[in-house]
Amino acid sequence: MTLDGRGMRLLYATETGTAAELAQLAAEHFAKYVTSLKVVEISEYDYTQLPSEDLVLFIVSTTGDGEVPQDMRKFWRFLLRKDLPTNSLSQVQYAVFGLGDSSYVKFNAAARKLDKRLVDLGAIAVLPVKLGDEQEQSGLEGALEDWLNQLTKKLKLELSPSHNTTSSTLYYRVIESNDHWKPVKDKPIDKWVAGECRAVHQQSFWEAKVLSNELLVAADCEHEVRQISLSIPSTSITYKPGDVVYIYPKNSKLETEKFLQCMGYDPNRVLEVERRNDIAPALNVNCPCTLASLVASQFDLYALPRRTFFRKLAKFATDPEERDKLLHFASPQGSDDFHQYVTIERHNILMCLRDFPSARPCVEDLMQFLPPLRPRPFSIASSPTYHSDRLEVCVSIVKYQDCFGFLRQGLCSSFLKRSSCGDIIPVFIKEGSLKFPKVTDPRPLIMIGPGTGVSPFRSYLWECFASTQSQNGQEEKPLRMLFFGCRYEHQDFLYKEEWEALKRANILSELYTAFSRDGIQKVYVQHRIREQAKKITEWIKHDDGVVLVAGSAKQMPQDIRQTLQDILGDEIESPKYVQKMEALGRFQVECWS
Repeated sequence: MTLDGRGMRLLYATETGTAAELAQLAAEHFAKYVTSLKVVEISEYDYTQLPSEDLVLFIVSTTGDGEVPQDMRKFWRFLLRKDLPTNSLSQVQYAVFGLGDSSYVKFNAAARKLDKRLVDLGAIAVLPVKLGDEQEQSGLEGALEDWLNQLTKKLKLELSPSHNTTSSTLYYRVIESNDHWKPVKDKPIDKWVAGECRAVHQQSFWEAKVLSNELLVAADCEHEVRQISLSIPSTSITYKPGDVVYIYPKNSKLETEKFLQCMGYDPNRVLEVERRNDIAPALNVNCPCTLASLVASQFDLYALPRRTFFRKLAKFATDPEERDKLLHFASPQGSDDFHQYVTIERHNILMCLRDFPSARPCVEDLMQFLPPLRPRPFSIASSPTYHSDRLEVCVSIVKYQDCFGFLRQGLCSSFLKRSSCGDIIPVFIKEGSLKFPKVTDPRPLIMIGPGTGVSPFRSYLWECFASTQSQNGQEEKPLRMLFFGCRYEHQDFLYKEEWEALKRANILSELYTAFSRDGIQKVYVQHRIREQAKKITEWIKHDDGVVLVAGSAKQMPQDIRQTLQDILGDEIESPKYVQKMEALGRFQVECWS
């Protein structure tokens, strides 16, 4: 198939960066066949051009409670416009690949919704929607490979005569200096710049200074939760309750040193990096930097390797057995062993490089396929008015021992844990999925936030407090109910004193808590909700109350939804009522894995 001048468009929607990685793999595949190929994050795409496209491929993740990713929302709102004709996309061919995990209730909901809406607008599907499943043995990458092969066959693509394997996969050029690190006047050496800002989120970042790093739970608590306070210049950054801050992590000095020693690289080598390919993630390292600084701030050493990583690393293995094993992991026949090594044993990039000591590419070669560090989102826990000139996040530190005895930890939460007062962290803010009522809205508000899910509600309630203070306490007593759950009342009851202060100030009218491990039977927030069924029904059905839910994206959102359906009426009508509430913005869920 020969596409005309408009060519093929590959649009991806990502929340954590995985869809961006898969889009890069898809671009590598199609670069062999299509000369006019453009890869664009969906937030940067001019959606008014969609009706004039020949062929559009979508790679879309699902976030929260079955929602489209943050960067897709503007595009999605455009597609949902009621004034769009049903034949507006009748000239467009398309295919959708979804990233999902079947352990979640709303598996691949975003890809399903997108596919249905494109059909409603007359677009022509080249293939049925492909629902990638993280739980499958071959993982998302295996599903993507199958989808790409099906598309290539269906479109009858032929290798481009101008195809050059080497040039199509050269993302970065490294310019190395013969000199070791030394201060150079007017040349910032080792400046930590964020990377990925423009490429992934089309956002400018700003540098926040750490003001404090506090433990929020008891010292003997079995899990660790911390509050990180960051200074923000009020003239340059604004946010509102419900917004999300994206934080750029950095590899620890220890992990960076382990990597450099493992690869035999000189940490003090001064170099510059030039981006050579449009589909390559953008690294903001235009200034000279040391190799140690580059590795620490730009590459994700904790990431789990994909099949392509093994295939590309195999080219540099001088030991035949190692090369064969790497190629085996990359092959369809080796899917079981790959699954065991990566998914079950969870060997990350650094561990993988240690396991294959004969595979030692030079810095430039390795950079072509090392996964980049990407920002991590956190719900903002502070009020823009009450906590002026600062921003706070409530972070659960990810650290556990797996079934093989290996200690595992989250890259960003570990980074935040070791942050100290005065440290500089690149961040940016985006609108969150929770849309809070105005602080003067008289409708009852029911907030459900187990664990760190309580963060956006803390932000909103202190904003309400600040508003009341500015009005000299003239606001009528509101109807605001908060459900909070944790394991132990005396160990991890987050912000206990603050909820009590907000109740005394008539900002929070009712607080209900569930401590799952304090009694013989486990008690969760949904049990407390059932206990207040009469009041909740009255608030919702008679007073047009609003329900907001935040927290873990596993079973909790579905449990809350089912509980509401149970207490609001009979089994037939209550699901429809909850759906109607959702459509009107009176039932909102923001969840994270």
